Amino acid sequence: MSRVVIGFGTSAAYPAAMALVRRQSRRLRQAPPGRVLGALAITGQASMAVGPVLGGALIAAGGWRLTFLVNVPLAAAGTAAVLAWLPADEPGEGTAPGPGLGLLVRNRALMVTYLRFGVTALIIYGFLYGWTLWLEQAAGRDAAGAGLLMTPSFAVAAALLAVVLADRSTLGACSEQ
Repeated sequence: MSRVVIGFGTSAAYPAAMALVRRQSRRLRQAPPGRVLGALAITGQASMAVGPVLGGALIAAGGWRLTFLVNVPLAAAGTAAVLAWLPADEPGEGTAPGPGLGLLVRNRALMVTYLRFGVTALIIYGFLYGWTLWLEQAAGRDAAGAGLLMTPSFAVAAALLAVVLADRSTLGACSEQ
């Protein structure tokens, strides 16, 4: 059940970051910066390249509980950064309490963003954990070895994404969404 809760929280991170960039762009009356949006996407891919290796190293160093414990200081640092750097909502800018699914129905762009990110995360999750299990169970690798073997595929994915996002037309399309 904990993994489900973590999954929901994690899947909200990228769309929330996109919403923050869009809201700041409206405040400044400027188009959303394509490079910032591209950096968000590249960061997500790069973290997937580091995650399996780091997870394997943490498990080898202190067991699977360490993979969850390491998130406590990261969450505290993230909370401190949000409180220090993000501007407060302007009056009337926040969402109504408990909007539920109605918010998604009324906001097609948000719904599409969540759907697109959810499908992408599901595919990545299936690959990430499916291949990891195969490497550990069928190929006989330990957690650290499986993570190391997975790193090149994610590094290549991050590099390809960087090339795609470097194209000016792609950046323009990202900033319009």
